[in-house]
Amino acid sequence: MNRPLIVGIAGAIIVLAAIVLTFFIDRKPDRPMQKSSTGTAQQRAVPSGLSSESRILPGNTATTGSHPKSPPAVQGFRGGGNVLPQAAGSQLGPTKKPSFDIVRVNPQGDTVIAGRAAPNSETIVMQGDKIIGRARADKRGEWVLVPQSPISAGTHKLTVAAKLADGTEISSDQSVVVVVPERGKDVAGKATPRPSGSLAVAIPKTVGQAPVVLQSPGGLGNAGLSLDAIDYGRRGDNLGLSGRAPAGAEVRIYLDNRLIGRATADDKGIWRLNPDIQIPAGLYRMRVDRIDGAGKVAER
Repeated sequence: MNRPLIVGIAGAIIVLAAIVLTFFIDRKPDRPMQKSSTGTAQQRAVPSGLSSESRILPGNTATTGSHPKSPPAVQGFRGGGNVLPQAAGSQLGPTKKPSFDIVRVNPQGDTVIAGRAAPNSETIVMQGDKIIGRARADKRGEWVLVPQSPISAGTHKLTVAAKLADGTEISSDQSVVVVVPERGKDVAGKATPRPSGSLAVAIPKTVGQAPVVLQSPGGLGNAGLSLDAIDYGRRGDNLGLSGRAPAGAEVRIYLDNRLIGRATADDKGIWRLNPDIQIPAGLYRMRVDRIDGAGKVAER
């Protein structure tokens, strides 16, 4: 065979082998996407406008700092990303409406009123259409007012509103009816030889919510369980009950030994119930039980 031909064939084989080797050496193997410690796909780059501590993950989940479980992100970041929900307490967040917690009126009409509202707001308490005092809520949203003038004998309606820093005024969802007895009489108008206490009842503006007794003529006492108010509604077809129990306690209410509802006392020790039942006219026996952690009756 011709020697130059042999050399040419050998050179062609070497070049072809080099091309094949180069192809396999330069090609990188397919690798799966790395997983984070929580099993989520590797994090994407941080979009502009978010801090370096706010990291966006696929699947509409946002994490802040090193916390693996953060609230779901809010859609709206331009480009298909997510944004973290607005922090609590911001101007766009929900604002606490003012409310009455305490109303105390002595036989002379001297009054102490306390409640809650948006922190640092100015609360305005009115008796009818007359302002009887203003108070500033502290950073925890608590306010106290001692009106300069006593409340006269009779029935009065108290309301409260809160004025925010931007001038917005928010009204309460409740009013308080105060009954101050005349000298020598009780709240029912009957003669009594001793000074009688006043009555104060918080009345919700929303239909279907039970009123709450804030002061009774004989005092609320220190009973662990009580039934303070029974409201039949305007037409007698909307039963509302309220009373007191230790905070967080479960109470069960019975009518002629038939369970009509359960309620849990709030952090102020007040429970409320509006059972959705029809009660024909008649005489009934009502029972309220406080249930302990074992499901047994602790108080009746």
